[in-house]
Amino acid sequence: MFDDDGLWPCKCDACGHEWYSSIAAMRADCRVICPHCSAHNPIPPAEFDRAVLAARSGSYDFSYLVRIPPEFQSRVPASRAA
Repeated sequence: MFDDDGLWPCKCDACGHEWYSSIAAMRADCRVICPHCSAHNPIPPAEFDRAVLAARSGSYDFSYLVRIPPEFQSRVPASRAA
């Protein structure tokens, strides 16, 4: 589900807008641009890679989103993940 051709849920740090971005595009650019307010949201590559690996194992905490689709819900809170 979290392959390079998959989608990653994003939330803008500036305006709080939520949307989905391609994982491959996020890896290539190291930032996402909010489609609502055009704010740049930097994503450190190493941190994003760790997040994708955690999501693949079902342990990434997507609770920073207001509306979390079931396919993105974690079974284990990130604070408990090893």
